[in-house]
Amino acid sequence: MVLATELGVAALPVPAMAREKDQLSTCLNLATGVTRVLVRGVCDPVTEMLHVWAATVEQETVRQVFSAKTLAQAVVLNTGGDSRKFTRKDWANIARLQAANEAEANLGAVGQGVEAGAASGGKVAGGSVRAVVATCVNDATGASRVVASGGCDGQTESRRLWMSVEPLQKPVVADGAPGVPQVESVRVVDAQSRAVTFTAPDDAGSSPITSMTVIAVPGGQSVTIRSGAGGTALFTGLSPGTRYTFLVVAVNASGAGPRIPSPAPTVDPAPVSPPAPTPTPVPSPSASAGGGSSGSSGGGSGGGGSTSIAAPGSPATPVAVAGDASATVTVAAGTGSGGAPASYLVTAVGTARTCTVTGSSGSCVVTGLSNGTAYTFTATASNSGGTSAASVASASVTPMAVQSITFANPGTRNFGTTPTLTATSDLALTVTLTSSTSGVCTISGGGVLAFVSTGTCSINANQAGNSTTLAAPQVTVSFTVAAVAAGAPTIGAAAMASVTSATVAFTAPISNGGATITSYTATSTPGSVTATLTQSGSGTFTVTGLTTGTTYTFTVTATNAAGTSAASASSGSVTPVVYAVGGTGPGGGLIFLISGGTTYEMAPKAWSGAGTPDATATWCDGLTDVPAATGMDVGTGAANTAAMAASSACSSNAAATVLAYAPSGSSAGEWFLPSRVEMNAMCNYSRNPTAPAAPSVSCAGTVQNSTFAASTYGFPNGTFWTSSQANASAASNPGFQDGVGYNQDKNVALQIRPIRAF
Repeated sequence: MVLATELGVAALPVPAMAREKDQLSTCLNLATGVTRVLVRGVCDPVTEMLHVWAATVEQETVRQVFSAKTLAQAVVLNTGGDSRKFTRKDWANIARLQAANEAEANLGAVGQGVEAGAASGGKVAGGSVRAVVATCVNDATGASRVVASGGCDGQTESRRLWMSVEPLQKPVVADGAPGVPQVESVRVVDAQSRAVTFTAPDDAGSSPITSMTVIAVPGGQSVTIRSGAGGTALFTGLSPGTRYTFLVVAVNASGAGPRIPSPAPTVDPAPVSPPAPTPTPVPSPSASAGGGSSGSSGGGSGGGGSTSIAAPGSPATPVAVAGDASATVTVAAGTGSGGAPASYLVTAVGTARTCTVTGSSGSCVVTGLSNGTAYTFTATASNSGGTSAASVASASVTPMAVQSITFANPGTRNFGTTPTLTATSDLALTVTLTSSTSGVCTISGGGVLAFVSTGTCSINANQAGNSTTLAAPQVTVSFTVAAVAAGAPTIGAAAMASVTSATVAFTAPISNGGATITSYTATSTPGSVTATLTQSGSGTFTVTGLTTGTTYTFTVTATNAAGTSAASASSGSVTPVVYAVGGTGPGGGLIFLISGGTTYEMAPKAWSGAGTPDATATWCDGLTDVPAATGMDVGTGAANTAAMAASSACSSNAAATVLAYAPSGSSAGEWFLPSRVEMNAMCNYSRNPTAPAAPSVSCAGTVQNSTFAASTYGFPNGTFWTSSQANASAASNPGFQDGVGYNQDKNVALQIRPIRAF
């Protein structure tokens, strides 16, 4: 097997997992037997270097292994994304192309060698095969696939091998990621250490840079600096004698920037200092061989003389990395003359703070520094021969305190509550709380939450730091705001609607509990008689099924998806009663008729408050037809009056006046002008209050009861308007002095007396 080093190529320190051997082809030759061509490739995902070479040609009958001089290093490289192909027509001509191939390529390797597509068992007399040897990726140039192809002819012993590079894809870098940081310098600290100084990229991307990672190639050792402004990364434990390249990757909230090797020159580490020479012993005469004369080297008799130790030269410039009230300082011997250092004393310039390193190089920590203050550091080296002059001062670093935030998650909270959240910094600095879900919750400067809706509430805790302290990492807590039952509705007025029902008004609650109110329920006390309204806002119930003569109060509840609210306060009391002719109605009027389950009451004669027995008004301001006001029977007066008021061709003073009447126990719009038959019932009652005739019985020719005439509800002589239109120009107006019905022009002002039905 011919290795890379035999081909004159400096082999890379490749991890075992990255080594692959690929059998490209097996050829059967009738004269010489089976010839097997082996191809070996290396893709190192850490070092970003690619090695592929043709390794061995073996003949089973001869077992000949060709030397490196007759084998070209079959390496094809691609650093620009193009495709190049080299053809080997015959193994004897391969060596001529060796100079056209290179040993290394900056291809970021992530692939491995794959299985060959070669013939097996050595039973193929000819043909060709094709096999992928390795796939490598570089963040700058994309991916490349190395393809090895070969041809075997079992008759002519002609063997061919060629390799090419096929670009696969370009690298993917997230939108908004930062650009490439600049390596300013790479300084040798000692044989195994480097100090890499770098600056931030010109393009920070779409958000501030949060960290930068420096990577050593080969080996992949990395140092991460959590800063967006650059700095110095110290690498220790590197391999002496190995040439290193460094690349820096910047990271922000969008992701990592390109991973491209630094354009700064690579730096070879200083060689490991050889051990002090051991004196060569002088051979004795008996030790000489071949009869030659003996000689001496180095002269001098046994015992030797004393050797003085020189004091060390000034150390190399220290490399400092800031910490919390401290700095880690790395020192190493300088490049000047002097003895080997045995220890170092590191001093923070301008202070008495020091630390000591024992040995030829190393690090120590200077403590007791002031956060927020910039420091530089010098070092002196010492051995038994003395102490050196101080080194050049290091680059300045500023120690900063590191803080963290404690912020407990409050867990699920109910809508409508106002909990207070608290977050603390371990350095007792004030923490700021903000909401990132203002559609669900807001938070005040004092940490008091206000819930706007149900859902997920997210609160961020931040501490920006100060001149001596770094900003704390943000802490976010998220929790559920749950819906609860709505608040209690506000009770309104309760009133009798009939002898077995009542109306109950209410107002919707201020808080719906975070969920839409779907219904309300009114409940009576006593009896728990209920009524339900399916709506979200305020309204009025009609509670039926009450018992006549029983006094009731009512409460109202609201229901949403989370449950049912507390009950409202109780309403005022109402008592359903059985009304009788001659009694007083709920509107304060005299009950003169009960017909078909409906009770009718008339207003007192002084109802208008004008000081006259009854107000006067025109039926209409003109002789205009109102077709919808022609009802005559009991139960039509209310509709007639509404039609009079609604007519655009007839402005009815009579209708407007009675509809505005609203004594205690009733509301405007409940009173109306009686129809012709309803007025006849009023007339019959005035004739015989104890046993009035039926409404259909004519009142003509009768006289009003004198006692009733003198009472609060008695009728003066003269005619009264009804709401019943007789024709387009006239309406019915019976007279109470004789009970005779008349028809009068509508634009004449006559007396009016409102009635109410319930």
